[in-house]
Amino acid sequence: MSYNPNSDQWVGIDVNKHHIDIYLRPAGKIFQFPNNSTGRVELLSKLKTYTIELILVGSTGGVERPVLESLTQAGLPTLKVKGSL
Repeated sequence: MSYNPNSDQWVGIDVNKHHIDIYLRPAGKIFQFPNNSTGRVELLSKLKTYTIELILVGSTGGVERPVLESLTQAGLPTLKVKGSL
């Protein structure tokens, strides 16, 4: 199976105090941005180059809130998820 660059992307985002890590599937792309206002602008700019099906943002004790706000204000389909084992 080959990758179609026009495929809808599912995005996973992990936010920590210093970085925003993203993974796009099925593209298999990984990106990292600083967790600050400049990094959030860069994140939005990068995501807007793809067709996004859904963005899942891991709940990390509130550190994710500015990222969630930026994504939703940009009109991107976003859900906050809490992972636990």
